[in-house]
Amino acid sequence: VQFNVGMHYHSLNMTEYTDELTMVVEEIRAHSPTAHIIFALTTPSPFDSDATWPNKETCKNHYQFHKSGFVQTLNNAASVSLRKINVTIIDRYSIIHPMLGRYQKPCDIHYTKEG
Repeated sequence: VQFNVGMHYHSLNMTEYTDELTMVVEEIRAHSPTAHIIFALTTPSPFDSDATWPNKETCKNHYQFHKSGFVQTLNNAASVSLRKINVTIIDRYSIIHPMLGRYQKPCDIHYTKEG
C-alpha cells in the first residue's frame, strides 16, 4: 500500500503531522496486517527551485505555495517518523527536484504530461 498526505497537512505542526502519519499506518495495518506499506515523499513546491520560482507579477497563485524549504522539512519529519515503524520511503522529491524546471508546470505544483 503506497500513500502520501504531505501537502494536505500543511497547517499542522511537525509533531501533529508525524502523529497523523503514524495513525494512517496503524489504520492500514489494522485492515491489512500483511501489507507492505510505502510512503511517497511530497514533491517540491515551486519555491524550492530557482527554475520554478513563482513571479508575483505573473503568478496569481504564488501565495498558495509552500515557501522554500518547507516541503523538505515535511519530508524529513515523515522519513524519520515512518522509518522507525518500518515503512518504506520513496523519495520523489529528490528524483524530480533536479528536473523541476523542465517538468513542473509554471505557477503550479502539478507536472506536465512528460513529468
